[in-house]
Amino acid sequence: MVRLHSLCLCSRAAAWWHCVSDPSACAGACTGDGAGCMVAIPHEFFKRVVREACGVRLPAAGEYAVMMAFLPKEPEQYHSAKGTIAKCAQT
Repeated sequence: MVRLHSLCLCSRAAAWWHCVSDPSACAGACTGDGAGCMVAIPHEFFKRVVREACGVRLPAAGEYAVMMAFLPKEPEQYHSAKGTIAKCAQT
């Protein structure tokens, strides 16, 4: 399992580097510049940290997602974007 995981990680890293080198090669029409990087956080570690820091109990591994977003600085646009993200998270 570790060997497969390492191979997958290396493949993803190579694809990510390609996107960073030439963002237009990986960009989607609605997905931004395409230069993202996916990482795997061990569920047991993340579950403990989220519970201790936020008082939130996570669902089972594979039943939740984590997202990072860069929001506008202008207050009206910030609140609008935050509201849109909240609506998407509910679905």
